[in-house]
Amino acid sequence: MVQFPASLRVALVRKLLSLLDCIHKCDPQSSWKVALEFRHQSWYQQDIYRMLENYQMGVVLHDKLHEGGYMLNSDRDCVYVRFHGPGGDYLGSYEDGFLYEYTSSIRNWMTEGKQVYTYFNNTIGNAIENLNTLRPYVADD
Repeated sequence: MVQFPASLRVALVRKLLSLLDCIHKCDPQSSWKVALEFRHQSWYQQDIYRMLENYQMGVVLHDKLHEGGYMLNSDRDCVYVRFHGPGGDYLGSYEDGFLYEYTSSIRNWMTEGKQVYTYFNNTIGNAIENLNTLRPYVADD
């Protein structure tokens, strides 16, 4: 996972392209499961999604921004999800109902054969408790 600071805007797309080229040169077979976490809203556009798909890289799905980082119709074999707290501020706890509802997305991805990496970053809140709540919901029956 590559995390961009919120100060980096899409105007630096050439820098992104250089980074993607560098990663690709280090992993020409694309065996690494690379996903980028953008922290500024300007990155969430179709041209960027297509660029990442061309390099066989994904976008981290997160709740820090309004868009949340969804990359639709991705053929990637993995999904990275980060929960930053209900308000996106590393605080608090997610309601059990919210976590249960999110389970359907996680299970759908798993049914499609994708590996799902889920991170709780509400470390000032209840990250461990939220993880322990989510785990049995997505466990195989």
